[in-house]
Amino acid sequence: MTLWGGRFNKEPSDSLAALSRSVHFDWRLAPYEIEVNLVHLKNLVAQAVISKDDGAKIQVALLELATEIGSGKFTYTKTMKMFIAQLNGD
Repeated sequence: MTLWGGRFNKEPSDSLAALSRSVHFDWRLAPYEIEVNLVHLKNLVAQAVISKDDGAKIQVALLELATEIGSGKFTYTKTMKMFIAQLNGD
């Protein structure tokens, strides 16, 4: 699954796909991304944009993801886009 699936009739060229592949760099930022998302989540719950129940579930999932990344259980492949796209089902 690609982030652009459904927006275009054809798959991107190999050179464009290679250019847009930044997981090797983004991967090092994963712990910080999760930390930022936890803070953002806290604010969304505080403003009642996300219910406390849903916020708790999302928090558990983010913490699980952080643990899996830290332990090496969750890994990426060259065809994987940023993990947040996976979580969103894009």
